Amino acid sequence: MKPEMNEMFSNPLSFQPVNFAAIQMPSALRMVLPDAERVPQGYTVDAEGMLHFCFYYPNAESVSVRNVLFATELHKENGFWVGEADWGKGFVACCLIVDGSMTLSQFLPLCFSDNRPLNYVDIPDGSTVRAVRDVSHGIVVQDFLKSHLTGNAERINIYLPPQYLSEPERRFPVLYLQHGIGENETVWVSQGRINFVLDNLLAEGKITPFIVVMANGMQTEADEKESRLHCGSFHEFLLDDLMPYAENRYRIAEGRENHVMAGLSMGSIQTSRTAFLHPELFRAIGLFSGFLTDPLSGYNDHLTPERLAAFKASGTTIFRGIGDEDPFMQVFTSNDSLLEHAGIPCDRRIYHGNHEWNVWRQCFVDFAGQTFPIR
Repeated sequence: MKPEMNEMFSNPLSFQPVNFAAIQMPSALRMVLPDAERVPQGYTVDAEGMLHFCFYYPNAESVSVRNVLFATELHKENGFWVGEADWGKGFVACCLIVDGSMTLSQFLPLCFSDNRPLNYVDIPDGSTVRAVRDVSHGIVVQDFLKSHLTGNAERINIYLPPQYLSEPERRFPVLYLQHGIGENETVWVSQGRINFVLDNLLAEGKITPFIVVMANGMQTEADEKESRLHCGSFHEFLLDDLMPYAENRYRIAEGRENHVMAGLSMGSIQTSRTAFLHPELFRAIGLFSGFLTDPLSGYNDHLTPERLAAFKASGTTIFRGIGDEDPFMQVFTSNDSLLEHAGIPCDRRIYHGNHEWNVWRQCFVDFAGQTFPIR
């Protein structure tokens, strides 16, 4: 069955397909283009999962579409550049190369990755859990707070379930959810589509409603000489700034039994550091392509024998998932030994895939279902 195009293209900038994007021409921008100047989709996906590209660059000499694994060369037909490719299933970040230069294309949806806006395609994988279905929808709120750690205003995104509006006296458990390196607080919605995932799981009666708080883990502090990244001290921001702000402003239930944290890649490091330094805070953590040790900064003071024993005694549960082709699998298995030696159990899962969103999407669905079941 052919997917609805708004399900493939929906992103924070535009929910609708970009089929009326302005083509490259010397004339001034116009609000409405004549029918003859309207252009096809930047990409479509057929029933077999093949990608079909079509871009309008009439003056270009060469155009290709590339991701980390594939480069698809396009050919020119009357000013349009067309071609097809088999890139597998799910989310794939990509870029256009026009006459040798990387181009942020107006014909493809946008995400944030590698510390910059980036184009992507989303190829249906047969799952409907991320689809835009006719169910009650939660809302994603954009909010701001002043950080004592960085001295900067920091933006946060908060998912509020449908019941947050329909049951105004109710308080909800919370998940603090962190992204990976080079990303920001928007990606769990744009790449992960977790708002639609949670809407659908709630509609199916598979989970209890909860709030999700998403913050930027790539925080910087600057002076006259340099800018410094605060990845390794994110737990300080979480404890001193984020949690007090979120729990005063939104109807978050009190108590450790209502607090959970999770993250992917770098976000899993931040989750591990926070939870092992402060095991009294969370009843469960989720580590997607998950690290216990910190290969980025080398800070492993959260994993001393005393910290491991305190974490074990707290009873905090651990969910860990990784792709079977992930280049950090050796770190993952080494961390298995660390947990086993400390006598700390975990729910360990292997998915098919690399260090990528198609694995993290599956991790999130399984973690949400396991951690917030209907009671």
